[in-house]
Amino acid sequence: MGLVWLRAWWMTLPHSGFLLDATLALIGTSIVASTDEFHQSFLPNRTGLSSDVLLDCLGAFTVQLVLYLCIRVFRPKRLARAA
Repeated sequence: MGLVWLRAWWMTLPHSGFLLDATLALIGTSIVASTDEFHQSFLPNRTGLSSDVLLDCLGAFTVQLVLYLCIRVFRPKRLARAA
């Protein structure tokens, strides 16, 4: 989910930096994770835990960090956008 949000913001805001796109992607991921856990709290066989939201956000952050490092190493010009 974090990569989907990151790609969406990366394409929508072409002149923004990676940090802004990643931050917006993390916010989107946390909203989706929160609503999913809220929904699960109403189901009899599931539980809605805030720790699951944290786990989802941590996973999105980790994937975005790995992607940033890969881009930084293999395609550094992609990060240097013209303003």
